[in-house]
Amino acid sequence: MEMAPGGIPLAEGDDDRDGLEMDVLVHPLGPLLDHWPGGLELHTRLHGDVVAHVEVQRPASPTHVPAAVAAWDAVARVLSLVGDDVWAARARMVRDQHPGPELDGGGGRVRARLARLARHHVLPHSVTDVLGRLLDERIDASTHRLDDAALASLLEGHDLGDVRLLVAAHAPLLEPSAAGAGRG
Repeated sequence: MEMAPGGIPLAEGDDDRDGLEMDVLVHPLGPLLDHWPGGLELHTRLHGDVVAHVEVQRPASPTHVPAAVAAWDAVARVLSLVGDDVWAARARMVRDQHPGPELDGGGGRVRARLARLARHHVLPHSVTDVLGRLLDERIDASTHRLDDAALASLLEGHDLGDVRLLVAAHAPLLEPSAAGAGRG
């Protein structure tokens, strides 16, 4: 890849989905971004604002967080990413009450807010779907981990803004399992 003055990489050309040539930029995401799982790094090839290819690197040492806490953390991250800081704070309050299967009114109101944001196309339905399944414990985060290939497959073809939301929503499923610790 050629470099412009100052070492900034220039975009390359590649065939787009419709067969026309499109500028392609190789761009890293992470490991240090607000509302981003710690240590996760994505090396992306962007066709405009669409992620065409992803390579995943993640930390080798897992940290264990209880499933209910991780699910509400994911909700708070997603709400923060869309700029809904008031509802993100409410999600953190529900998390701090360590919710179980029976949610109080606060948890129900946060869920209603997520549904409203999906109806108004602020959040992709896939984001609210995975958050709902995590909160309802219909996804067992300890056994349904996303490996590097599954994460890359999930993200490819989405625009960059949706990638940030998808990573935030799937964060509880990205924590490496004990068996996967040590893989890059």
